[in-house]
Amino acid sequence: MNASARAARVAAACLLALSFIVPMSLRTASADETAGSIIAVDVESATITLDDDTVFVLGSDLDPEGLEVGNEVLLTYDEGDNGSLIVTAIEITE
Repeated sequence: MNASARAARVAAACLLALSFIVPMSLRTASADETAGSIIAVDVESATITLDDDTVFVLGSDLDPEGLEVGNEVLLTYDEGDNGSLIVTAIEITE
């Protein structure tokens, strides 16, 4: 087998492997959304609690200063490695 045929087989094997890896990573990276009313804001720990008593940790690029108890919000979040719910986007809907 010559070098170009070997390179073509290696490239085909890599593409086949990626066809399995990429869809799995896309499935685990999907964000969830929830809506509710804020019942608590903790600026020190950068967390908010919604009216269903779920506590969310604000992502490092989100500032809790503008959030107030009573705000109706739509949250986009991911689950962290330790099970925490990390907010990636907030929309005040009220």
